[in-house]
Amino acid sequence: MSRSIINISEKFQAQYTLSIEMESMLVSALMKSKTEIRYDFSVLNIDEEGVECRLVQLDIFIHEANSNLIHEVAEVTGAFNRMFNELHLKLDHSGRVLQVVNMELILSKWQQTKQLMQQAANKSDDLKDLIALSDSMFASPEKIQQAIQANEFLQTYFGYVYGTEVPSSKSDPNRTNFLNTAYLPFKVSLSIDQQMSNGINVQVISSSVPYVALDMAFKKNAYKSFEDKIDMQSIKPEITEKAVYLIELKTGKLLNTTTVKKEMVEEKKLYIITQYTMTIDGAGNQVDEPKDKVSEPVDVTGTQPSKIRFKFF
Repeated sequence: MSRSIINISEKFQAQYTLSIEMESMLVSALMKSKTEIRYDFSVLNIDEEGVECRLVQLDIFIHEANSNLIHEVAEVTGAFNRMFNELHLKLDHSGRVLQVVNMELILSKWQQTKQLMQQAANKSDDLKDLIALSDSMFASPEKIQQAIQANEFLQTYFGYVYGTEVPSSKSDPNRTNFLNTAYLPFKVSLSIDQQMSNGINVQVISSSVPYVALDMAFKKNAYKSFEDKIDMQSIKPEITEKAVYLIELKTGKLLNTTTVKKEMVEEKKLYIITQYTMTIDGAGNQVDEPKDKVSEPVDVTGTQPSKIRFKFF
């Protein structure tokens, strides 16, 4: 198996569980959370242009959070995600949204969802700006499509792998760093793990790194909010994204994937690590996890482990 083009090539229906583990340190504020989201994904049709699919969010749980703000944000975004808990989409083979077939249904939900968000936001003034931002977004179908494109399921499922011949390399100029503070284009390299692949499944490894220098100009732009608390001269940011995908060759169905995104600016003072793990029901954990994974939990005073269920439909 030397080269493969990864595409969804057969119709199927399956349920997936996506686990998101996040740890960030913003100088004095440590944030840790573990969230689990369940989806039902159906491929309805396939043609030269891409795939027609239906994506339904079944449930979302917060298993761990060390900050009340995480719960407040989850409550608001949970209400917001009600807008998108059932999506009927046309995608190209790489996972890019070409058309939101049920756009009218999504727009019809907005007024009711806005009321839910306002009730939740009354607990925190910091979250009210999100409602205003969302209100402006739902005035534009184009912005709705962009928001759907950023859906965690689509980003995790397709990554850079689908619609692409592997091994290969390419660039993505339309990205930001993982702290989401500055423009940062990435170079993406794709390879096949020959030892873990066979005639039934293929294991693809994706590695992304910035293709511009993380020089002083970048540091002043990306970390200017922290410049009075960190030494800009001494920091050496390391930004990486690594992912492993196990895919059924015959159908193009994703069986399991793990993605780790890391931005390490200054140890113990400024960093973010996020791990996304998604598994099809019944497949189990079959992929080799990327070497750079989320660190073991750190004991922090005030940590409040929890299992909270948010369901808004």
